[in-house]
Amino acid sequence: MEALPSLPVRLFAPFTLEESRMTAAGVYEHRGLLRAEGGALVLDLRPVEIDGEGDVETHRVPLADVSEVAFHEGWWRTRLVLRPRRLAAFDGVPGLVRDALVLKVRRGDRGLASRWATALSLALLDRDGFDEALDHL
Repeated sequence: MEALPSLPVRLFAPFTLEESRMTAAGVYEHRGLLRAEGGALVLDLRPVEIDGEGDVETHRVPLADVSEVAFHEGWWRTRLVLRPRRLAAFDGVPGLVRDALVLKVRRGDRGLASRWATALSLALLDRDGFDEALDHL
């Protein structure tokens, strides 16, 4: 299996009244890349604020802490949804919706997102060999 390139993603998080990164729509956005590295999913995210972009934040989620991956392709939006084995796995990652991390994908990246979903699903099915499977992503 060939290595998959990093997947461009967007995350939206509901705002709080104390949140300084608020847009007129009441949400703020993070843009970044999803990649596989050493048995973990790594998200490099940059917050997009009203007055510009913030510093890059890196979040690591061990693949062992992911219980399910789903790919949803729709007319208006495409999403890659990661469900955790335990909620603490996604601590600090923006975009947590109830019990899942929802990664929005641009229309042009749908094919790549579908390949990511397939590769991650196969890695989750083979829990004993997930490190070897991730090395090929």
